[in-house]
Amino acid sequence: MRLFLALFGFVLFCGCSGEVEHDASEAEAIVQTADPARFEVFQRLPEKLSDAVVFRKERHDRLVLDEMFSGVMTEKEFLKVFLDYQSQIERVIDATLTMTSPIPPAPDFDDDDTQNDRHLDTVPGRLLNNSRLLLADAIRCWEIGKYKSCGRRYAASMRIDRACLMMWTQ
Repeated sequence: MRLFLALFGFVLFCGCSGEVEHDASEAEAIVQTADPARFEVFQRLPEKLSDAVVFRKERHDRLVLDEMFSGVMTEKEFLKVFLDYQSQIERVIDATLTMTSPIPPAPDFDDDDTQNDRHLDTVPGRLLNNSRLLLADAIRCWEIGKYKSCGRRYAASMRIDRACLMMWTQ
């Protein structure tokens, strides 16, 4: 599955058009036209869903709960969280199809801000967390044989990641 997702992502990323390099005046114009309201659908994830995204075992072929968090929720509860939030996941997928506004830059954070998760309240923080959610749910879909749903989630995650990459290279 990793190979499929890696190849799929590579094809999507290579197929995306657009310049990555911008001069300083272009970057300033992009920042000035950034509209945070256009990213309202990418809200901070509800605590239960955010926990499930964080508790996922990274670099694993399946959607599994990391053993380190097994005392917090059971494997069954972990998987149920993703099913409970399908409507939100679908809204995020739909929103990625119309992401045309540049992403407003995130401010610099000190250690206190990071420890208190304030960085997750910024547009880039919310986007990246939603991208992680989409990837986790793509794995869930793949495991149950919903390949089209898996592809939609993976493609939406790649659109978010590409938009963030464009922001950071400006």
